[in-house]
This record gives sequence, C-alpha cells and structure tokens, in this order.
Amino acid sequence: ASSSSTGPISGGSCPKPPPPPLPPHLQAQRFQQAAQEKEAAEAPSAAAEGIGGSQKDLYSHPFWTAPCTSRTAPCKLPPTRLAASVLAQAYEPAPFSEDVTTLMIRHIPAHYTQELLLKEWPPVGQWDFFLLPYSMQRKRPTGYAFINFTKPQYAQRFYKKWHCSFLSQPGSSRCLDINAACVQGLGENVAHIRSCLRDKKIYEASLPIIFDGTKRLDIRLFFPDHVL
Repeated sequence: ASSSSTGPISGGSCPKPPPPPLPPHLQAQRFQQAAQEKEAAEAPSAAAEGIGGSQKDLYSHPFWTAPCTSRTAPCKLPPTRLAASVLAQAYEPAPFSEDVTTLMIRHIPAHYTQELLLKEWPPVGQWDFFLLPYSMQRKRPTGYAFINFTKPQYAQRFYKKWHCSFLSQPGSSRCLDINAACVQGLGENVAHIRSCLRDKKIYEASLPIIFDGTKRLDIRLFFPDHVL
C-alpha cells in the first residue's frame, strides 16, 4: 500500500512563500515612480509629433503651457507636460464660489463618446460649452470633460445632481468627481484655446462644442483659422 510523505518532494524544491505586501505608503511611492518613468519614456516621441495636418488630436501634444488664471484660485502649471495630463493641470480644481460656471467632470468611463454624454446631459439651454478631450495615444477619450453653464445656479444644480453619482451606462467603478475648472466662462475658454493654438490647425472633432440655447453653432465661427 502506498503512503503519503510529509517531507519535501524528491528531486524538487519547496516553493518559496510570496513576499509580504508593501505598506500602503510604499505602494504609493512605487506607483508614482513607475508613472513618472513611463511619462519620461514617452515624452520624446510625443514632443516630436507637433500639431499639423497629420495631428488629429489637439490634446496629444504638450502645447498647453499658457498660464491659467481663475477668479477663485490660481492654478500652477508645469513648463511642459504631456497631452491629456497637461489639460488636466490647466483645469486644476478650484474652490467653488458663487460665480463659478465652468465645471470639470472626472471619472467618465472610457467607452463614453461625445454623443453618449450629450444624451446624458442634453443641451436644454443651460450650458453653452462642452469639451471631451480625446487621447490619440490611448485611442480613446481621456475620462474627463468640461462644461460651461450660462448661469452659476445651473452649475450648482448640475454639481448637486451628478457629483458622486454614476452615468446610466455601466463601465466604471468610480463615481463622477466634479470640481470648478480653473478657466471660467465661455469667452475665457475659447480665448485660452486660441492662445494655445496660435497658428496651428486641427480637426474639428478635437475642438469644443458650443451652443446658443439649444442650437449647436458652427465651431468655425469661433476658430476660423484653426480648423482643418
């Protein structure tokens, strides 16, 4: 009759136990270091692309270096950052005040397109500026959007309804995170994009959507020298 052995298997070795997990603060340091190394490795190729005829996305180029000002709190921008991360820095959250009209909405699921978001937040005359940046590097939206409301009370109402809520379609385990954007107002946002584009031309899909009431306006009226 055969009997089981309690010793190590002949001809082999005992598997080593897995290392103990790192403390949370060391895990955060490792994650941050890996992200910085990845960004540094991708920087040369991204910086060489430029914004021209072959460049399909405004926000995949480190052009967003203009200083950002706000009536609530100034934002501090690095001299040059990559694409979508630069836009996120430019619209760094600012404290809410009574005159805030432009909001930044984070944690939007990647499968949400501009059209799907317009169904979630239909233009019913309460907002006039909508921007969902697209990352050409990842081939998908960046996961955050900007909306400028025509009145501060509309922005407050939107915040109370959607902050820490979920969109109707599944796809994200994180609720929406809404803050006041650093660049406030329709005119200020349009002027900020113009100043960053300078003499560059980009595709219309990379520019914001602008409404007058419920009527969608031709974006060429606002960026006549920048649309391919």
